Amino acid sequence: MARVVGPFKITGTISGMNFYQDGGENYVRNAGGGFDGNAIKTKDSMVRVRENASEFGHCASVKSTFMHALHPYLSKLKGRKLHSEMTSLFVQIKNFDPVSKRGKRRVSQALTTTEGHNLLLTYSYPEHFTVDRVLGNRFIVDPINHSWSCTDFNVSGIDFPEFSTHVGLLYGIVVMDFEAIQAKVFLAEDYYIAKKDVNHYITLKPLTVPSGTGVRIAVMGVRFYQEVNGVMTKLEAKRGFAVVGVD
Repeated sequence: MARVVGPFKITGTISGMNFYQDGGENYVRNAGGGFDGNAIKTKDSMVRVRENASEFGHCASVKSTFMHALHPYLSKLKGRKLHSEMTSLFVQIKNFDPVSKRGKRRVSQALTTTEGHNLLLTYSYPEHFTVDRVLGNRFIVDPINHSWSCTDFNVSGIDFPEFSTHVGLLYGIVVMDFEAIQAKVFLAEDYYIAKKDVNHYITLKPLTVPSGTGVRIAVMGVRFYQEVNGVMTKLEAKRGFAVVGVD
């Protein structure tokens, strides 16, 4: 596979060569190749390929629905890496399905296991982003009233990046039906903490009581801002979100 280094930028197939972009870079490769579609559908030797394709398609659908629900958290968190990492998350979770045959394993069944549950509970983006790491505080998620709280929030423990004056918290509950592959999100009000604030107690709850059938997933997003003349401007540094509870 070759990388295009000059100003010649096109996408598509020309004279047997496939031109495409990935991560802002331009690449070219020979067109064609891969498996024959009819062989995949009919040959016994392709059973494993069909099984993998079926399960991957399911996980891709779950990922798309989950990402749509997370739209409020994904501002400026876009790109191929985000899609691939989240697809990989659900592919890994699906592998823990304890009852379904290969080719029919599902995320909903896998989440009934400790292993599948914990994979979702520890998910964050970017990969090493965690609320504790960025904010430097311990917190509690109450599955009964769906709240996130920190009883003694240590503002001095927040790792504020250069030029930032505030950190913004966006907390919410995603109700995700992994069988029907449907989701709804219930958000709390944006909460801002100034760099000069004193320590205080924080409790965040969705404005509307979460409802619907499915798994309740608590999500916390963190953004840093610079306030100039009363206007909050988002900064790029250390933005991200993390799953902080799964019920």
